[in-house]
Amino acid sequence: MSAVLATIAAPALAHEDASGTQTELAQLAGIESARAACYIDTTAWDVATPDYCSAIVWWQLKATAVFSVVGIDQSSGRYQLTYLDNKCSRVWYTTQEGLLCSRSIGPFRDHTQRVQVTDLQTGQSVILSAIANYETGA
Repeated sequence: MSAVLATIAAPALAHEDASGTQTELAQLAGIESARAACYIDTTAWDVATPDYCSAIVWWQLKATAVFSVVGIDQSSGRYQLTYLDNKCSRVWYTTQEGLLCSRSIGPFRDHTQRVQVTDLQTGQSVILSAIANYETGA
């Protein structure tokens, strides 16, 4: 396993600098901190989790999975994200979550979404993936 693949699994953490304020390592680290993430859109407050997401969506034949990349500062302009495989029904950007991809998925099976992240400063590129799954509860 390459050093890049081994370090992608390390979560982006926060630490306190000398002044006692929070500084995200995502702003300090490079592409090796990037992780594909997702959540199933529900009526609850949904937060993306790295690598895998799941939920119970009662009595629904379809659910919406939202995919993102966490661990890097997308607002810096340093990274280019490209969602692969033409599976996204919608792609948009928010200042809080970065570039998002949503798509409709069916229950009781894994749905994988790949994303290519390119560091425009170094030219380094990685392909990451997250898996979404939901159950109907029926």
